[in-house]
Amino acid sequence: MKYLKKDRLGKTVALISFIIGSILIGLFFFTEKSELLLIGYISIIVIVIVNIAVFIASLVEAVNNRILRKKLLLNSGIMLLNIPVAFFYFWLMLILLNTIRLTLVNPTDSKLTDLNISGCESKMIDELEPGESKTVWISIKDDCSVILNFKKEETEKTETIIGYATNMGGRKAKHKIGQGNQEL
Repeated sequence: MKYLKKDRLGKTVALISFIIGSILIGLFFFTEKSELLLIGYISIIVIVIVNIAVFIASLVEAVNNRILRKKLLLNSGIMLLNIPVAFFYFWLMLILLNTIRLTLVNPTDSKLTDLNISGCESKMIDELEPGESKTVWISIKDDCSVILNFKKEETEKTETIIGYATNMGGRKAKHKIGQGNQEL
């Protein structure tokens, strides 16, 4: 029984680490709650320490235990597979932190045309029908703002969507067009 526990520990730790990391990145993707960043950082530190300890213990046990050597080395290899996954999650987090995911909503009863988003990055939407919404991803390269120019019944209008955005200040935002400046 003692051997079975040692045999499965690496796989179990790797699986639990993968599940926790996936849940945290998924929650941040869908909610973008800043509290999840702190929880994520603390969790990453704990997960890394636990994974390194189990990895080293598995390698030491593999050197000392001929019976389970192959299984322990295989488990150590499985644990190493979490490294590229962690780098991918880190890369995805950096993208999310440097991107504004802006949903534009047309709550008016008129079609809006020539929607031009400028500031951080230029984006264009040809038209939005009444009640329609579209989401655009805007990269934040430097300190910037997000301004919307559009036409409503051939009248040009301008609205400030975000007055100030900066690197690592990405967010998920919703803007109802035609209701004036709504700082998000």
